[in-house]
Amino acid sequence: MAAAYRSPAVDEAFERLDRYGTAPFPARMRALAVLGRELTAETFAGLHALLDAGNDDDRHTGLFLAVARRDVDRLVAALADPLLRSRALAAAGRLPVPDEVLAGLALDATLAVRRNTYGILRRSRRWALADRLLPEVARRFGDLDIAALLPACSPDLVARWLPRLSPPPGLLRRLARTAPLAVAEAVATGQAGDALWPRTQVVRVLARRSPEAILLLLERAPRKLIEQATTTLLARPRAVLEIVRRDRLTGLFLRSQRLPRSVERAVRRLDPAEIAELAAAFFVQPDDWMGEGRSDGIHPLLALLPPSERRRIVAASVAPTTGVYEVPTAEIGTLDPADRAELLRPILARQRREAPPTELLRLLRLMPLPDVEEELLVQAGAAGHGVRMVAWPALLDCAQWHGDPEAYVRILDRAERAWHDQEEVRTVALRRAARTPSSLLAAVPLPVLRAATVAVVQSADSTPDTVAALTCWLVRVVERAAAEGEFSRAADALTLLLQAGADDRQEGTAPLRLTAGAAVAISALVRPERGRPATVLAAGRLLGRHLPALPELDAALGALWRSAGQAVAPTGGSARSRSAAAFRSDQEPTAATAARLWLGTGPDRDGRVGVVAAEGAQPALLVCAPLVATRRTDLVDLLLDRITTPVPGHGWLPGVPTAASRRWRPAQARRWQLLLAGIADDEDAALPIRVAATERITEPSTLLRLCRSELHPVAAAALTGLGRGADPGSALPELLAAAPLAGVRGRAAMTGVRRMVTRLPESAALEVCRRVVLDERASVGSRKGAVRAVAQIPSTGVRDLLLAVWDQPNLHRDVRAATAGELLRWIGDPEVPTRLAAFLTEPAVRDVVLDARPDVVGGPARGAYADFLAAAIRHHDPAVVRPALTGYGKWLPHGTAGSAPLVALLTDPATLDDVWDDGCLLLARRVTEPPMAGAWTAVVRGLSGPTTEPGRRRLAGLVRSWSWLPPDHLDVLVDPLVQARLPRAAARCACYAAMRALAHGNADPDRWARYLGTVDERATRIVTPSWYSPEEPVPTEQALALVRWLENAGGTVAIRLAVDLVELVGAQNRWAEPWRQIVLGWRESEDPDLAEPAWLTALPPR
Repeated sequence: MAAAYRSPAVDEAFERLDRYGTAPFPARMRALAVLGRELTAETFAGLHALLDAGNDDDRHTGLFLAVARRDVDRLVAALADPLLRSRALAAAGRLPVPDEVLAGLALDATLAVRRNTYGILRRSRRWALADRLLPEVARRFGDLDIAALLPACSPDLVARWLPRLSPPPGLLRRLARTAPLAVAEAVATGQAGDALWPRTQVVRVLARRSPEAILLLLERAPRKLIEQATTTLLARPRAVLEIVRRDRLTGLFLRSQRLPRSVERAVRRLDPAEIAELAAAFFVQPDDWMGEGRSDGIHPLLALLPPSERRRIVAASVAPTTGVYEVPTAEIGTLDPADRAELLRPILARQRREAPPTELLRLLRLMPLPDVEEELLVQAGAAGHGVRMVAWPALLDCAQWHGDPEAYVRILDRAERAWHDQEEVRTVALRRAARTPSSLLAAVPLPVLRAATVAVVQSADSTPDTVAALTCWLVRVVERAAAEGEFSRAADALTLLLQAGADDRQEGTAPLRLTAGAAVAISALVRPERGRPATVLAAGRLLGRHLPALPELDAALGALWRSAGQAVAPTGGSARSRSAAAFRSDQEPTAATAARLWLGTGPDRDGRVGVVAAEGAQPALLVCAPLVATRRTDLVDLLLDRITTPVPGHGWLPGVPTAASRRWRPAQARRWQLLLAGIADDEDAALPIRVAATERITEPSTLLRLCRSELHPVAAAALTGLGRGADPGSALPELLAAAPLAGVRGRAAMTGVRRMVTRLPESAALEVCRRVVLDERASVGSRKGAVRAVAQIPSTGVRDLLLAVWDQPNLHRDVRAATAGELLRWIGDPEVPTRLAAFLTEPAVRDVVLDARPDVVGGPARGAYADFLAAAIRHHDPAVVRPALTGYGKWLPHGTAGSAPLVALLTDPATLDDVWDDGCLLLARRVTEPPMAGAWTAVVRGLSGPTTEPGRRRLAGLVRSWSWLPPDHLDVLVDPLVQARLPRAAARCACYAAMRALAHGNADPDRWARYLGTVDERATRIVTPSWYSPEEPVPTEQALALVRWLENAGGTVAIRLAVDLVELVGAQNRWAEPWRQIVLGWRESEDPDLAEPAWLTALPPR
């Protein structure tokens, strides 16, 4: 101890520090915090100076004492120290560190320092500072740092800056927590990308965080909502109703289960008519009545209406259905049994012979049980197991809907056949039984449960899903019986549950939700501690929450982990063979599980850890080692003594986290490192254990030695570790020497280099990557990794370095593809597009360049990239043009080229047919968007000139896109087809235009007259709408007016059109009036062309 710092008070404080060093880590840190706050300013100054002159651990202790005293000056000094910076930054979020200090770190030249500082700004909610820093960060470091800093900024600033980026989904998920409205705007405008799953994750976060953001999505992009989001919406039902009315929204997805109580209360504030109007806008997913998902099988909004109103609405929705596939089962499920039967009987009577059995069973399960019980039992005994898989759940579901305990017991008795059926049938039947309503659980007979348990446990074909379904059922029975005080019944069910829990196919179950008293009473009746080891473990899993109140079970679990080592220790043979036998013991999973359950999560866990560490064999030590390493650090020496293996070649390694040794005393950390180094060097040890030991080593000198190991996996683990925390001065030469190598060494070294460069200033990081990326002798994988590392460096020299790589002769295609992907960030630079375009014929480059990641092409680069794709669609190679068309359509709104390149492609006679088809489809799909304004007319005009064979064929080919085109665009095409002497194609186009207009409520006779004139009574030109299936039903009034006009028009084609329209619209309306009367009237007509189809139309009975 230096004399300058000595004083009695300092000596006493230092002695207290030494005493605290042997305490467990949580207690030691609490004691240090108390000490730091108790010391006088003079004593603390002396102690801190003494610690600051010591080793690394002393300096960290000094920092902790300063933070405990809230000493901002010393914390600021620590922020400038590379050794203490990471912990000082973590503390800076809790102390009032001046903004100027954090601003300096946020603009540091080292990437890791900047990114860590951004995180502190976000966690400490220093929005004002982050807002002030963002423009400067953008100017110096570019889009990657903007994306990293945005989560720390205010919502208003995020809303202004987010549109400039092409954010990856990960960034949007983070921003959804702080700026949900800005993220919702990004999702609505398509900035979140086209991929469904990432976008769904973003919307899920918005649904949890902000109803306002979900309302914005409902207004701007309703089809991007998910079920969870619509449930959130209904918390504000009146705002939702206003949007639904204004935009005429329908088809919003909603879960088939009851709404949360708060949402129900909000919806009930509406009038019944408003609730009905709201319910009509939502489509409820079909009930998952066979699966294991949560579902109540009802429309949750209709369930809030009065019964009479509900009956009226459901009857109206059932009336238009023509088959079992269309029956809205979720809506019918909200009705009373009598109403359900009344609506379903006519449908079943019509479809019983025609509908597939599986679809018929979906409706039969909603009928009253007495009406369909025998029919369901017949189906449950069908020869095909596919029918039985549906019939048994349908029968059980029907009995549950019926709600009569005696009837349900009768059905469960008959269901014993299902327990002994094939595994698929058994599983779905048990899943349905596991969803027995709470009101019927008490009626489930124990013999039924016993038969199901025996069948599942003793059947060799039972799977983990089967056991899980049985376990779920038994758990619900036990918990229900215990809640009602029927401990004897609960004990009998628990005995069966233990049999299922002891099965090898059981993948674990949650503890039972019982009170302590119920657990004691049930356990006293069952006595699970007397069973075999698997039963004891199952009881531990189920009753583990109340283990302190169950001393017999607690003792049995303790005996299991204690006896594992003795039970398998051989008495003969050499020490090496005995150690090997212990290492391969079958008892290890049992002992480890018993130790984990015995330790539990109660207040006495830390005390039990000491017992296991002192007495447990290897499996138990594996369980307690993480707790010793992180909490009971006073037992680290004991753990290290137990880990040491006297027999080489049979070492083992507990799961001690790499960072845990920072909580230990220096001598313990050094001993741990020596032990890991010994295992890594042990040539007789198993290779996975040697690699795992190397991965935990943090001593740089040891890693430098191991990275030269002849074993590639060991060397790779050492190289990766060097990049994690070693000093760059000593580690970089070794990493750079190994980086050019092929195989696992080179990849690991490059991973280490990429980690290392984040801790270097920009210029040094760029120079390190330059050495690898320009090394022509380096492996392909290493050079690709170097290219990606270069792209993460926000330096002005990055573009020049990537261009230098690109210009290298004989560059490998994979390295060129990786370079191309990163060069897209500079697509607006004149030198980049020409280089990329020259290699588009290379498949690897083409795949990267023509399908850029949204997070690569952002801000101003979007327009340049869109124009690049527009130029690529005129490429001479069709293999380039086709993917370029896909990208062109996606990025079209950002470019300046507009539709001109696509028009030129479609009107060029030299365009190949496959390419032309892709371009035509793209035009048809995007024809109504602003960038495509005038494109359709230009293409039609361009193909209407010379009447060559390719021109005629492609002019007629435009008609194939009719399903995407509005009627007015089809109208433009009719006359050019006639002029090109393509009357059949012209008639088809005229008919499509007229039918699409009719589907949207426009029955303009002029369109139909033009179609009739184009056909000109030529049979080969007739196109009738009988095949047409519009998304929306054809409006009745407009269709009726059109039929009357066609009847008066006369002529064979007009009559045939009238007949087809009546058949189409009449079937859609279930032959309600006036369509029924029209058919009956035609039967009396003297025109055989009207009478014949009328007589052949099967009208349903009134």
